[in-house]
Amino acid sequence: MADSNATQDTTFTSSLWLDGEPPATVNLLVDDRAAGIDYAGDWEEAEDSTAAEGTLKLASAAGATATFTFTGTGIRYLSATGTDFGKAEVRVDEGTPEVVTGHVDSDQNKPAQQVLFQRSGLTPGQHTITVRALGEAAEGGTGTRISVDAFEVVGAPNPDAPQVHNDTSGFVTFKGSWQVGQGQSWTRGDIGGDETYSPNRGDSYEFTFDGVGFDLIGPFSGNHGPAEVYIDDSDAPVGRTEERVTGSATPQQVVFSKHDLSPGQHKVRVVVTGERFPGSSGSYVSLDAVRVYPTAASLPNAGGGRTGWGRVPQFEDTKLRLHGRDALALAANFPVGKQRVGYTTAQLFGEPQPVSDGLVQYLMGVEGDPAEIVLYAKESETRLELPSGVRHRWNAAKDQLLIGWTTGAEPQDITVNVGGQRTTFRAISRGYAANVWQTDADGDVVSVEGATLVRGARVADGKLHLTGSMSAPGNLKVLSRLAEWTWNGVGTTGAVPGPVAQTAPELSWRTTVGAPEAMPGFDVSGWRVADSKSAENHRQGPGPSAGVVLDSNHYGFYEGDVWYRASYVAESNTIVLTGNGGSGVPGHGKDPAFGQVWANGKYVGSFAAKGRPVPMQLPVAAGEQVELAVLVHNLGQNLDWSDDGLSRQNRGLYDARLSARGDVVWRIQGAQGKTSPADKERGMYNSGGLYGERAGWYLPEYPISDWAPATGFAAEAAGVNWYATDFELAVPEGQDQAYQVQITPRGGIGRDGSQVTIFVNGWNTGVYIGDIGPQTNFTIPTQFLNLRGKNRLTLAVAAKEPGMGPEAVRVVPTAATTGSVIAKQLDAPAYPERKLTGSLSATKVQPGAEVSADVSLAELNLAAGERVKLTVNWGEAGAAVADLKHIYPGKGRFDVVAEARDAVSGQLLASTQLGTVEVGEGSPAPTPTLSASPELKGRSVKVGEKVSVRLTLRGVDADEADVRFRVDWGDSAALGRTPQAIDSEELSHTYAVAGRYRVRASALVRGQLVAEADLGELTVVAADPSEPRPSEPKPSEPRPSEPKPSEPKPSEPKPSEPRPSEPKPSEPRPSEPRPSEPRPSEPKPAPVPSVKPTPKRPGLPKTGR
Repeated sequence: MADSNATQDTTFTSSLWLDGEPPATVNLLVDDRAAGIDYAGDWEEAEDSTAAEGTLKLASAAGATATFTFTGTGIRYLSATGTDFGKAEVRVDEGTPEVVTGHVDSDQNKPAQQVLFQRSGLTPGQHTITVRALGEAAEGGTGTRISVDAFEVVGAPNPDAPQVHNDTSGFVTFKGSWQVGQGQSWTRGDIGGDETYSPNRGDSYEFTFDGVGFDLIGPFSGNHGPAEVYIDDSDAPVGRTEERVTGSATPQQVVFSKHDLSPGQHKVRVVVTGERFPGSSGSYVSLDAVRVYPTAASLPNAGGGRTGWGRVPQFEDTKLRLHGRDALALAANFPVGKQRVGYTTAQLFGEPQPVSDGLVQYLMGVEGDPAEIVLYAKESETRLELPSGVRHRWNAAKDQLLIGWTTGAEPQDITVNVGGQRTTFRAISRGYAANVWQTDADGDVVSVEGATLVRGARVADGKLHLTGSMSAPGNLKVLSRLAEWTWNGVGTTGAVPGPVAQTAPELSWRTTVGAPEAMPGFDVSGWRVADSKSAENHRQGPGPSAGVVLDSNHYGFYEGDVWYRASYVAESNTIVLTGNGGSGVPGHGKDPAFGQVWANGKYVGSFAAKGRPVPMQLPVAAGEQVELAVLVHNLGQNLDWSDDGLSRQNRGLYDARLSARGDVVWRIQGAQGKTSPADKERGMYNSGGLYGERAGWYLPEYPISDWAPATGFAAEAAGVNWYATDFELAVPEGQDQAYQVQITPRGGIGRDGSQVTIFVNGWNTGVYIGDIGPQTNFTIPTQFLNLRGKNRLTLAVAAKEPGMGPEAVRVVPTAATTGSVIAKQLDAPAYPERKLTGSLSATKVQPGAEVSADVSLAELNLAAGERVKLTVNWGEAGAAVADLKHIYPGKGRFDVVAEARDAVSGQLLASTQLGTVEVGEGSPAPTPTLSASPELKGRSVKVGEKVSVRLTLRGVDADEADVRFRVDWGDSAALGRTPQAIDSEELSHTYAVAGRYRVRASALVRGQLVAEADLGELTVVAADPSEPRPSEPKPSEPRPSEPKPSEPKPSEPKPSEPRPSEPKPSEPRPSEPRPSEPRPSEPKPAPVPSVKPTPKRPGLPKTGR
């Protein structure tokens, strides 16, 4: 019984004395400053409010010792703890030394008054404990400090307690023919299980003590006689022992007392008279023990005997039973109504319950254990009603009734009727008691058996009205003064219904990627620049390498994930990051926080964010521009139970060594709203700084129709992925139903390198840590749920490596009860229906005219961090959704629809029809015209001479148009380039072969041909006419490209005919491909970039609200 953590059962008996006495021994706490502790070596005293008496003795050097000599049966060595504590050696007497340490991994919530060493079971007497500093660090530590807070002496003699000396302890000296009895049925209740006895006249025993009084303790029996008692030097006895003759041994009775002696030493001699007590069959004198009272304070309140029982339980075939990690309390000397109880070994459960014909008192025990109760009653006035198996025994001399039973699974009613007062002791087991409730009903006690929960009781119309819950159908028993009762408003005689079983909903998941901040093209110009050189709290930095404060708390991003971006030129590919997303877990735990790193959009890996530097290798070369992205998954702030300042730890990054050439620009982004979130109902602790959190993806009713269907949660690539599903619940009215999110770890508990933040209808419901765990079940607070309708479960899965992520995620019903008192789902905002507004610049235009759309999406505070792309479907069959301007090439009616999509996931957020455009109606659009300067017609140039022409396009909005010019120089070569000026451009060409060439030009706007011009025929001659080039014919021969003078030139039609090389104005030229097609003789041209500079980085979608 000394170990309260022991799991084995223990059986024992005990005495029970109602007049009480101080304990024989006590535990004494001896402070480090006590004079009895001898310190040797280099010690210092320090104040510490957590120490036993406010101070400590500290030493670090090897060989320093603290020695303490004590009297007792055990000793405990108490010390402070800390990260700088080392090893100490502890020895008691000449025993084997033990090495102990007060080292802990964290100073946060560190234990105080820690018992580093304890030794029990020492023989009563004087002992010595020595504590010696070894000057060695503990495992995982660097310090060598040790401390003495206090020593606790166990079993130290109590100076004000009576001292009981057993008959065989040596305290008493026997003279004559005395015998020792032990191991007998009649010695079973004796102190120490033995007694010393003699029937012979003249035999004696004596003892000497210091004190003011004593008791002689022995058993009552049927064969005893008196003895004479002499004190000090008296010649005459001061009295005789007295006993009551009994049929069987009654142990531990006081047969003689003397409590009025003067303080000091006294000698007592007891002599056998050889006489018999009246009615006795013998003259035996038996001594069990001597109780000595050393001080007046140790004397009992009243002399002449004690009230109680020498052996409990009294039934000889039973013992008290103490189950492992349990406790046993004996209630004694109390009333139940008018019935007085001596004691009971069962446990009182509740107060006496009034019923129509008396009182009911519950007595609780462990099923199968024996129990008994002693009642004060006269046998002649008592009527018993006892169930089968319950026994009883009367003690007529003391008017005591002993009743015993074995606790069963079902209740047993033991009824005692004394003088018309009917009292029922209802013996129940612990298992049965789990569903027994006592409550108040308008000032009266009511007991209900069999209910999962009783919520309330009231009396009305002469009936008892009960409200409560059942986890299964059952039968209730109600104890009350009233005969009629109702349950949840329904009259019943006992049978009540249970809840309706629910099934797990089917989940159909959709997914999208969720870490766009890692990509170099993601615009971070609006992020907070992390450039503070100091912080009010030194724990926030700056770190020694970065030189600026990186802590997320410093910049107001207190909760959840936080992003960092660093721009710099690499000196090498090695970086070292120090982050802290949450540390200070208990000593048996693991810090779970981590960060993830990308360099120029490539995933580098993850690192433990627990306050220690971690080196990483980037896929970059020296001299390369680097866009470093770091995501730290913060997991809350530290508590400050020990007032050690750890609640002021940094979060996010603390320091970063980047091996950079020149300056590094850091930016940081976290949860939107900081301490004043837009989602005021869910609060600042609900969400963090992931893009999906800032864009409202976690909210119910967020559209997910454009997310991809998901068949599993294994990540294709490391990073962040979002998953969402809707499910329906149909819990009956009046039923409480609990649900859990159950996660199956991939590969088993502790092997899934992912973290999952769980949102139920927008509420953060927990964080699953797959590679630490072990929590896999997350209970959903019931008011997060719509128990009778649609619900949304959203997961943000951060995978450390490809293939990581849960094996499965389910929503499962768990506990359920009837009698719900939950009024409704908590009121918190959902993602609202977005409104897109807009208009068209014109609805009736001619072909070739430009139409523009003015579109806007109202901002949403709940999703203020979203990136939105606004586009327009201009209604042309087969045409893709385009920007906010468009040119229709031909006639028709076109329905125009504007769309707003999340720029990251592509999810459609809102759409609206802007109207219908009728092309071919309305005022003719101005016809674009193309002109050239200087004119080329009739000009002659030499081979190798540069020919230039400047083109001008009129009739097009020069500020908005995307213009491209193209010139066909007639020798199967074409040149096009993005113009530097919009309405004019100079293009050049050099001919390699002499001849006559027709030059044509065209202009395209957004890839559509809008104008063309014949610039005329150009003559190219050899550089020296007297010396023809090898590639040219002799002057006397006709040029291969020219007809004879008498023949018309094949390249020119007659003046009355159209040129075969020129199409009709409505047709494209046969010698030119359509603007959307490449020329047969040249590779497919690259897409023509817009002439209007865009403020966004290349590759980013156009964004807006």
